[in-house]
Amino acid sequence: PARACVRPGRRRSPAAMAGDMVAVELPQLVAQCIDWLEPHVREAGLFRKSANAKEMAALKRRFDQGGSATPTLAKDCRDVHVVAGLLKVYFRELPEPVFPKRVGVELRRIEDMDDDAKALDALRALLQARFGDAKYVLLAELFGLLARVSEHHSVNMMTPTNLAVCWTPSLFHSGASCTDTVATMVRHYDYVFGRTDENPVLARRAARKAAVANKPPPPASAA
Repeated sequence: PARACVRPGRRRSPAAMAGDMVAVELPQLVAQCIDWLEPHVREAGLFRKSANAKEMAALKRRFDQGGSATPTLAKDCRDVHVVAGLLKVYFRELPEPVFPKRVGVELRRIEDMDDDAKALDALRALLQARFGDAKYVLLAELFGLLARVSEHHSVNMMTPTNLAVCWTPSLFHSGASCTDTVATMVRHYDYVFGRTDENPVLARRAARKAAVANKPPPPASAA
């Protein structure tokens, strides 16, 4: 069955594909951070600039306590970088990284593949095979946000590569360098998470081939 996040008051996750839907509830902190950050994706240095550590820690404690202590970020926080930092802290402090070591090994093998199109197919297949519904939707929601941030890189200076540099330590919890993979997941989000079945690398190759085929011949030289 397809994986989708269907939370009250929030759109269905871009991870949704054709077929039966599996409802997955995101962690409260993640859901609130993503909703808060959506209107601020053009903010310069989003996820790169440092935030007020004390304010972040106080909000994190309230989320950890739960119940009536749970903050409502829309009312309790005004600093975009505090919310962005809080989201990174959540992933960095998970008991097990969202990309465990065994998956990191597979991702590095994919990074070493010579054919970019086949590597992209392998990455998409690995995510679908290795992650259960809850983690798959968690990743789809996070990377959907990162992809929307990167769409405004000319304003916020956060390209897929810059976002990957900021996020890789929080996602892997180790010195393992899969920055290229994280950047690829941001850059090709729609394909990696099943919003489209058109491999963008193959599409670019076909477009270049068509452009060459349709290019008019050079004018004949004068005798």
